[in-house]
Amino acid sequence: MPDGSNIYLNGDSKIRYALNFNTSSKRIVYLDGEAFFDVQHRTKQPFIVHTGKVSATVLGTSFNINAYPSLKDITITVQTGKVGVLFKNKATTAPVYFLLPNEQLTINKNNGQTTKKQVNAIDFDSWREYKIFFYDKSLSEIAEVIAREYDLDIEIKTEALKGVKLTAKFDKCSVKQIMDVIAKLSDSKYTIYENKVIIY
Repeated sequence: MPDGSNIYLNGDSKIRYALNFNTSSKRIVYLDGEAFFDVQHRTKQPFIVHTGKVSATVLGTSFNINAYPSLKDITITVQTGKVGVLFKNKATTAPVYFLLPNEQLTINKNNGQTTKKQVNAIDFDSWREYKIFFYDKSLSEIAEVIAREYDLDIEIKTEALKGVKLTAKFDKCSVKQIMDVIAKLSDSKYTIYENKVIIY
């Protein structure tokens, strides 16, 4: 970025920022998808990330935001520094949530419900090293990530399977290796045909 900050974009993600980004009173970025931000500290020029109804404000820190449009939640995970998070819903503005290192805030995009918890923040930007990490995620959410990362079409045959929650970590695996683990953890089976995976 013009201010020396680094932004790492995950697959199918994009950012926008103004031409005067580096000289205006606020450094404003608009995110669609998922990104890891390593922000240069500037006391008098806050760095603000907007994604839908949620905005995150920092002075200098590193954090991950997962805000893919297809997901019902926006997740912000802080690695270093402090992040202020705001959810705007119509005319009302919810209180600001402050996150410190290894804290994660999950916000429901529809109703603004929040969940804050302690995590190992490094796990949540493991995608930058071509690793995939899931923590207590439903199989339908996991399938979406795998489909995006491996350019696949994944179909889950039953509603019950879609809701099964899993925690797993993969390091540069093939699709078959990932699906073998998921099938074992979720007590399911799968077939792969060309670029389509069916879980049943």
